[in-house]
Amino acid sequence: MTRLRLVDELKTNLVSTVSHELKTPLTSVRMALHLLLEESIGELNSKQSELLLAARDDSERLLG
Repeated sequence: MTRLRLVDELKTNLVSTVSHELKTPLTSVRMALHLLLEESIGELNSKQSELLLAARDDSERLLG
C-alpha cells in the first residue's frame, strides 16, 4: 500500500508542476490575445479577428 501512495503522490506532484509551468506562459499569451482583440495596436481584418478569437477561446479553455 505504501508504494501505491508514493506513486500517487509522485503523480500528483508531477501534474501540479506541469500545470503551474504551463499556466505562466499561457497567461502571457492570453493577455497578448486580449490586447490584440481590443485593437489597441491597430485594426484587424475579419480573418485575423476570427483566428484571434479562436486562440483566445482555446487559451481560456486550457486555463480552465
